[in-house]
Amino acid sequence: MFTNAVHTGGDRPALWVERNDTKLCWTWNQYYHDAMRFAKACHQLNCSARSAVAIMGYNAPEWAIAFIGTILNNQVNTGIYITNTAEACHYQADHSEAEVIVVETAEHLSRFTVNLDKYERVKAFVVWGEPSLPEGVSGPRFFLWKDFIQTGLSVKDEVIVQKMNVQKPGQCCCLIYTSGTTGNPKGCMLSHDNLTWESSVVMSHTEREKPEAIGPHNRIVSYLPLSHIAGLAFDILQHFGNVCELFFARPDALQGTLVNTL
Repeated sequence: MFTNAVHTGGDRPALWVERNDTKLCWTWNQYYHDAMRFAKACHQLNCSARSAVAIMGYNAPEWAIAFIGTILNNQVNTGIYITNTAEACHYQADHSEAEVIVVETAEHLSRFTVNLDKYERVKAFVVWGEPSLPEGVSGPRFFLWKDFIQTGLSVKDEVIVQKMNVQKPGQCCCLIYTSGTTGNPKGCMLSHDNLTWESSVVMSHTEREKPEAIGPHNRIVSYLPLSHIAGLAFDILQHFGNVCELFFARPDALQGTLVNTL
């Protein structure tokens, strides 16, 4: 779905976000380029096939790029709720066998570094929403987003394409976990064909009932947590199907800014 959308979308806008009063845009080609760079960085780290990349942060282009880059490198994505405690974060990262952890803020990162000695499997902690790494955080496992996606530039495209081609429909694509309010988070494996089938059925139904809601002229506003299947399916996957523009709401969207914007 993703590569077909990139082929169709080309240099048309794909992802939008506003930061520091500036609107930032990724075209479909740029989206693919950054996802490939993320995949190459994971390959450069010698991440194990089918190991997980855990993502914790508000909806953002980097969330989507990491999600796709994970898949391109034949790994499994898992989103961690921003409300999770440090203990729940560790349980999910360990249970999913995460080898890369991507977070937005220094506060999110602190929920992992407080138990850093327990993350022996993790090869990289990547921060996308800070201008610099937090004070006291250093070492070869810690990266800013802009630096991490540069680490695999020497990796040939063919290496990642080969990893894409060995994947099968019934294999796990992502792990969706509960928030862990009644014990440890519980994970559900969703396969590649599960996600693509769901997306195609929803789009077919929508096309019958409301045909004007299908197509590249539409715009999607992403505000539901992408670590939940609803946000992931409707924001990311429907975005591919429509080859339309995806706008990421502000972190406080559910507190009123989304309504004010609309």
